[in-house]
Amino acid sequence: MGGAAGDELCDNGLSPAERLRGAAFDRATVSAAPRLLLVTPTLFFGADPMRDSLVRLLASTSVLAAALGLAACGGDDTGGSSTTSSGGSTASGGSTAGGTGGAAGGTGGATASGGVGGTGGVGGTGGVGGTGGVGGTGGVGGGADELAALDDEFDDAATLADWTLLHEVLGAPAPYDGLDIDTTAPGKLTITPTVSAWYLDGQATFLYKQVSGDFYVEVDAAAYQKGTASGAPTETFNSGGLLVRDPASGPGSERWLMYNIGHQEQFLGVEGKVTQSSQSELILLPTSGQHTGRLRICRLGATVHMLRRLPGDAAWTETHTFPGTFPQTPAFTLPDTLQVGIIDNAYLVAGVRVEFDYIHFRRVTTAADCSAD
Repeated sequence: MGGAAGDELCDNGLSPAERLRGAAFDRATVSAAPRLLLVTPTLFFGADPMRDSLVRLLASTSVLAAALGLAACGGDDTGGSSTTSSGGSTASGGSTAGGTGGAAGGTGGATASGGVGGTGGVGGTGGVGGTGGVGGTGGVGGGADELAALDDEFDDAATLADWTLLHEVLGAPAPYDGLDIDTTAPGKLTITPTVSAWYLDGQATFLYKQVSGDFYVEVDAAAYQKGTASGAPTETFNSGGLLVRDPASGPGSERWLMYNIGHQEQFLGVEGKVTQSSQSELILLPTSGQHTGRLRICRLGATVHMLRRLPGDAAWTETHTFPGTFPQTPAFTLPDTLQVGIIDNAYLVAGVRVEFDYIHFRRVTTAADCSAD
């Protein structure tokens, strides 16, 4: 309901319940808006049949109208829908002046000119809170290194089956008299080679796994004179160590890098060697009588680092770098995936036994990772 009649109904300062009961009937209001009032005959004095009939008619039709009138007074007592949350229409304040007060009442229920303060609209409910995203797994360096799955502690003979032997792939005879894990020496990989060596197109024992990307590979290696428990080898190029090889290598196109420890040409030391197109270049460095130690080859982008850590050393020492250390070999880039593993050498006389305590593989992202513990 709206208009002056609706305003008149609302402008009596009564609660909706009081208006429904007709507790304070105003004759001026009846004359102004008779259709909106709920009245009863007991409010009139004297007997007048025509008047009483009119009153009864009005009473029978005014209930609905009164209810509608209440709606025009600002909705039900709960505050109405969201469209009235800002204060409702001017009818919710009583008179026009009360309407202004009703608008204020929409937010706080303040009255104006005695009018009933408009009730605030129903507050909107808060949105449902989103659930947190699933936490991502750590990337490289953020969790367990996936290359560690390639490690071998050489304390289980069954892990020999995890390795690929190059001579078996090529269908060539075995270049050793003995090769075992955790058998000849407990907790060790032991190789007793026959005459064979990694040089030009020549090959010797090579146990490998395929590794992609940037990484380092580390072994704890020892080269012993064959027939002794721990004596140093004495024959030329009798050694053991690491090799990374291009899988596309073949006769005339061998491409690999090797790092080993043992007896070199004239002394005990380490050998770094690079071979490209089956042409080999080597650099030998003495180790002050040491023939055991930890060795690493670290591939980082187009650079290969070779590091040693001899017994008693507090840190790693980088002895060879390619390109850089080998002036006669043009720089080349190895493919992403390489054959990576363990080798031996027994160049002219097979007088050596090589042992390895473990082999570890780790992912690297910076040059500092190559020498990290």
